[in-house]
Amino acid sequence: MSLDQRVPTCPAPFQASLATITIITMVGSTSRLLALLALVAMLATTALAATALPDCVTNVEASKDYFDGFPTTVDKSSGFSVEYFKTYKVVTNGKTGQKFALYLCGTAKPSVSGTKVIQVPVSSVAVKNHAVLPALAMLGVSNSVKYVQDLGKVVDPCYIPNSPAELNNDAKYDVVFTSTVDDTDTKAATFSAAAVDAAPLNRAEWLKFVSYFFNRELDAATTYQRMADQYSCRKAQIASADPKPTIAWIEKISENAWAVSNGAYVRTLLADAGAVPMAARSEVDQTQLMEVLKNSHAVIDVTARDGELNLSSWLKMFGISSVSETPYMFVRNRKIYLADRRHSTNGTNAFPTESTQLVNVLHQDLISIFYPPAQHTYATRFIRHIDDGYTTPSGTCSAADLFPSNAKECDGGAKPDKYTAGSSILTGSDAASSSSSSSSGTTQESSTSTSSGTSVGTIIVVVLVVVGVAAVGVFVAPGMMRKYRERKNQAYMREML
Repeated sequence: MSLDQRVPTCPAPFQASLATITIITMVGSTSRLLALLALVAMLATTALAATALPDCVTNVEASKDYFDGFPTTVDKSSGFSVEYFKTYKVVTNGKTGQKFALYLCGTAKPSVSGTKVIQVPVSSVAVKNHAVLPALAMLGVSNSVKYVQDLGKVVDPCYIPNSPAELNNDAKYDVVFTSTVDDTDTKAATFSAAAVDAAPLNRAEWLKFVSYFFNRELDAATTYQRMADQYSCRKAQIASADPKPTIAWIEKISENAWAVSNGAYVRTLLADAGAVPMAARSEVDQTQLMEVLKNSHAVIDVTARDGELNLSSWLKMFGISSVSETPYMFVRNRKIYLADRRHSTNGTNAFPTESTQLVNVLHQDLISIFYPPAQHTYATRFIRHIDDGYTTPSGTCSAADLFPSNAKECDGGAKPDKYTAGSSILTGSDAASSSSSSSSGTTQESSTSTSSGTSVGTIIVVVLVVVGVAAVGVFVAPGMMRKYRERKNQAYMREML
């Protein structure tokens, strides 16, 4: 293996930002004081549980279950699983059949047939699959990444190199995340999120798979739940819109062939974003594609491309020279979108890798396109109107970049408005295709560091509050949390109804 570049560290752990955002959202009303105290107590007890597991065990207790209380729940459709033992865990990648016996530093190395045995937590990581990078950032372990293959193609500013360096042998890393199976490397673990053709959140759940190698399961469970809650909230917002726009999700799969709205993942994602997916076609000849798409209200082309593509060059592929004279409705209305808004400085498209993990962001991108008036302040991350330009990250690595800027609407704040058919792309209104959308995107990128800096002082305050109530929280948390959950369930049911 050729190891050619070292990467810088990312800023403060992502989970700290999550705790801050959650508490800030809830503090606004005195009527929620009890819920706030319960949350703080929960954070205190969770922190105690998380820090109870040392990086390396010094005096092993034979009867102690070191993983007691660690979350084991994983949706079967996500394609991986975990089983805990006293000093190690067995993680199975169901997509590839790989198994890993991950044992605690300081404990005896287990002998588990058919597994790759790796000591955890790992502290030095190599990356051959860029799709794992957002997961590492969300877990707050970006500083463990010592090598990234094809680093020049990475878009996330957390991985823009300061200076080249070489790591010359595999003894320099504890695990390497790959996209394909490598049984010859005892440290290679395949990150298979992109191979999951199920609900979008099943791909997002691979955050947990990565966390097993760092003993960060508790952080992963919290972060994943926030992503799932945000996704479910936005899905509920557009559920009652009727009629819904018909959308074609297309991808070029060979020189002259395209796939249309194919696969459970794509169809579920479109439906959850308030669209009616066009009938699935696994392969359509390029000469026939326009006729297949003729009844679409909009088309989203997710073909992986590096470099620029505009309307005239896109239409030229299909022999169309005039927008006004074409018989295709979506062309006349200029409802064509490309999944290439976010690029690196050298033109590499972020969508193929980053969207695999950040399905909550992609989901809101789509909603902002299908229901533009309701999302007019939101700047998409992955999807752009074909008339709009690209976005290049500012170079500031911030955890806040991993969640949409107006996500607070679905993070416990004021109940957001429902979206209706009258605010959809069916009306011809399209905020996403205006130049203001591009300028809004620039604002979002440049404001990231400001919001990140503002949260530092807030984090300090939150830490002091947690410390102050920790002792009380340990004793009163169970009862308070039960009442809090009851109220949350009631509120959730009211929202669903």
